[in-house]
Amino acid sequence: MDKTLNREECLLSALAHAGVLLPVYGIVAPIAVWVTQRTKSRKVTFQAIQATLYQALPLILTMLFFGCYMAAMSLGMLAIIPMSEGENYAAAEMAFTFLSLCPMGILILFYTLFIVYGVVGAIKVLRGAEFHYWLIGPWLERYLNPAPVEEEEAA
Repeated sequence: MDKTLNREECLLSALAHAGVLLPVYGIVAPIAVWVTQRTKSRKVTFQAIQATLYQALPLILTMLFFGCYMAAMSLGMLAIIPMSEGENYAAAEMAFTFLSLCPMGILILFYTLFIVYGVVGAIKVLRGAEFHYWLIGPWLERYLNPAPVEEEEAA
């Protein structure tokens, strides 16, 4: 695949990656770019599909995270109830608050890094360079451009 993009391809690819700035709704941008450009430019199509997969990943991970978080919080409340009687109430309240806020801090850090990485991708393709997300890009390139199968010669 040619590593250079023309100006229109750069703008459309950057738009696909910049959708990361709008969590949840931003996934519409790469899908729209893919739908409108899939027959016109393989380079933009690749960038749009890659951005779509990248932006779908945190949606899936967030759903899994909140499922686990709610289960852990329910179990945590059951564990803290016996501790909350009498003079241990303040310690139990602090422990519960810390245990509920710590995962949220991790999730906020994850989303911040996720957005920064998507913006880096948008800037790179806007400058004309090809961009591959870690793991997603190489996998998608192999998937879209499979190695040719060698034909067996008849004896």
